[in-house]
Parts: sequence; structure tokens; C-alpha cells
Amino acid sequence: MIHTTATELVGPAAADGRALHLVPDEAAVAPERVRLRHAEGELRNLRRAMARVENELAATRIREIEARNLALHDALTGLPNQRYFCQRLEMALASGESPPRVVAVLFIDLNGFKGINDAHGHATGDRLLQIIADRLNHSMRAEDMVCRLGGDEFACLLSGISDRRRLSRVATKICTVLAAPVSIGKIRLAATASIGIALSPADGTTAKSLVDHADSAMYRAKHCETRYTFFRAETAAPGLAPMTGSV
Repeated sequence: MIHTTATELVGPAAADGRALHLVPDEAAVAPERVRLRHAEGELRNLRRAMARVENELAATRIREIEARNLALHDALTGLPNQRYFCQRLEMALASGESPPRVVAVLFIDLNGFKGINDAHGHATGDRLLQIIADRLNHSMRAEDMVCRLGGDEFACLLSGISDRRRLSRVATKICTVLAAPVSIGKIRLAATASIGIALSPADGTTAKSLVDHADSAMYRAKHCETRYTFFRAETAAPGLAPMTGSV
């Protein structure tokens, strides 16, 4: 049998009788420290790589949102464009409510805009369109939609208003708001509008038919004292060019 003394277990004694604690062998500890430092470095690199990936994904999502926004909005005014407007209009028409919810489309055309463009230049014309767009946006309810169809033509989508007197008041308000004088630099302008109104389902059950019929009514409104009128099938302009673009 091997006998081990207490001195051997504790370690050699100092001259005063106190036990000496053995210091671990540095050569044995060094590799473990190296492995620990390496693992910590790899963890830091992994965290940096994950942060880069997260930033890249966030940037990609932002670019996708911006691309969708550009595809559905007018670059000059920031309003929804014709494509977006027609998508929303089709959704409103396909709501499935019983009885069907009345949807109204107001087609708005600026009178004499070409003359303003020719006399004062496209920069002034573009600024006028931006002001008109802003006025229209602030004239409607939060749930309504205002879009720029193109050129000097705009449209409004209103749901749940079937009373023609109420729609007449909306059209009158728009005409009044748009007719307020506009100052662009040293130039002072006044823009008037003509508005055609079409309602579903009486005047159409698709986005295209409603916009086309509101467009037809708008041409008739140019000869009306009120500057707005409702669509009537018997007075639709013959040979009217249909709405272009995707519906």
C-alpha cells in the first residue's frame, strides 16, 4: 500500500510551518487561454456579421417599400396614381356588402391649364399642380382617396355617399377651394375646375366604367354654370376616348 503524508497533499511547508500553495503550470494553462480568446473573437465576428445581415435586410425592405410606393404614386404631386386609384376603386366595388355600398367617382379637370403652362413655363405649371393636389387632399375626408390621373386631371373616390345633394356640396367645395388665388413667385394665378360625377351601381360597376362616365360628365360640366354635373347616359359624349392605363 502507498502511504501519502499530509505534507505531500498540502505541499511543502515554508520555514515558518505554513503550507505553500502550488501555482498552476503556466505551460498547461496557456493553450486554454488561447482557445478562450479565439472563441471570444469568433463570437464577436459572428455578432458583427449578424448585424451586417440585419442592416442589409432592413435596407432591402426599405428599397422594396420605396419601389412599391413609386409604382403606385405620382412622382410630381405624391398623390396616388391612376393604377393605385383603380385598384382601390375595384376593391370598393367588390366589397360584397348587401345592399352594395354606393361608390362615387369625381373626375376633376383644370380649366385653362395649357394656357398657364404656355404663358409661364412648365416649372410654374408643375408647381400649380402640386398646390392643387395639396388643396384637394385637404378638402376630402380621411377615408376618401384623391389621385392624379395624369396631366391636369385628378379624381376622387368617395364611399358611402349616395345623396346627390351631399355630393353636390362636395363638388361645390372643391370648386371653391381650387379657385382661390395662387401665388408662385411673383406670378398670381387662379385655377378653376370642371367636375364630373358618376356613382355605382347606377353609372357603372367597374372601375373603368365609372371613371369613363365621370370623365364624360366632366366634359358636360365645362358648359354648366355650377362647373359640376352628374353622369347621364343619354348625354354621354359620343366617341369619348376611354380611360387609358391599367385597371
